[in-house]
Amino acid sequence: VIGSTRNNIYSREFAVVVDLGGDDTYLSPVASARPDHQAALLIDFGGDDRYQSTVQFAQGSAFMGVALLLDRSGDDVYSSTEDFSQGAALAGAAICWDQAGDDTYRGQAYAQGAALCHGLGALIDGAGQDRCEAGVYSQAFAGPGAFGALLAQGGDDSYSVSGRAPSGYGTPGAFRSMGQGASFGFRHLASGGIAVLCDVGGSDRYEAGNFAQGGGYYFGWGSLIDLGQGNDRYAGTRYAQGWAA
Repeated sequence: VIGSTRNNIYSREFAVVVDLGGDDTYLSPVASARPDHQAALLIDFGGDDRYQSTVQFAQGSAFMGVALLLDRSGDDVYSSTEDFSQGAALAGAAICWDQAGDDTYRGQAYAQGAALCHGLGALIDGAGQDRCEAGVYSQAFAGPGAFGALLAQGGDDSYSVSGRAPSGYGTPGAFRSMGQGASFGFRHLASGGIAVLCDVGGSDRYEAGNFAQGGGYYFGWGSLIDLGQGNDRYAGTRYAQGWAA
């Protein structure tokens, strides 16, 4: 389907969507690849768009397929109530790429550059002051054999992976995050993958709980790289800010 420059509303799922502009609302999964729908593409050329989903594998995500969501410009909002969204893959390859604007991402588990089982998941964000929020296993997370990445350029960005899963150590008020450049392997069964969160420029804020902000568990390799000048803040609990287990 090819959308006009009007403010369009998409309530049905299509394999390919090209929208020429306008403040659009996407109520279907969009750019969602699955075994019965193995390739999906969305290109939006501009406007302050809203991406809203209540199903798994949405907004540039793939399960045994290939998906790409490309938004060229605008202050966009991405919201999902279920797992695997905004550049997430399970045995597939998926990219959510927003090239410009002050954007907001709200996900649950396996979101914003997350991958499992030989998958590749990436969230790429261009210039702008962006806000990323997720519950667990997000923002550059990689499971066995997988590669997860979150790449951001410019702007004072905010990242949070917290609030969904309690700490496995029974610490009151602490959460399990496993994100922001974190890789996880299954002990004695499978080594972890590769996860990279790279932010270029700006005064950024990173907030997480256990297992976050550059590290790997059971032969996993995770990294948080913040480049350029800026007054950055990092908050984490157990296994955070450069760790290995």
